[in-house]
Amino acid sequence: MSYTSSRALPTIPLIFLGFVEPAMLIYGYVTGLLSPYWYYSIQSPQSPLPISVGPTAASFPPQAEGTTIQLVNLFVVLGLTGAFCAFSRDPRTVKGFLVAYGLGDFGHVWALYKGLGGQGGKFWDVGVWNDAVWGGVAASVVFGLVRWSSLLGVFGPIGGKGEEGRKKRE
Repeated sequence: MSYTSSRALPTIPLIFLGFVEPAMLIYGYVTGLLSPYWYYSIQSPQSPLPISVGPTAASFPPQAEGTTIQLVNLFVVLGLTGAFCAFSRDPRTVKGFLVAYGLGDFGHVWALYKGLGGQGGKFWDVGVWNDAVWGGVAASVVFGLVRWSSLLGVFGPIGGKGEEGRKKRE
């Protein structure tokens, strides 16, 4: 099964979703794996944990360490799966990837909102955000806009030149 286009996703979203996002996720994986306590401690700037306490500190529960490592492990899975789907030649695979990850963007922003205290918290007070919050919200919003814009055809049709780009070679 071959298509006339080498990939279904247009160039601009391919750069964002096939290179930039996977690289950011791999970076998050490495930093979280190397220092789970640090990664865990920066997730909520309004209630910071003492950075001076090392990752083996008794105050860092094993549940928190395990959960943090599980989270960053998902980063590598999402990064590699996203890169694979972004380079797919099958328009259905690409569209499914865009919808699934686009819905995940909403969930990620919601998790950050809840983690910062919800309506009465610091989510709307961007002056207290740290790099982790800025990165999480900005990445979800920017990549989400690229995903939904791609589905709407803003960057061109998914699958090449419309219906002709999806036809199999004879």
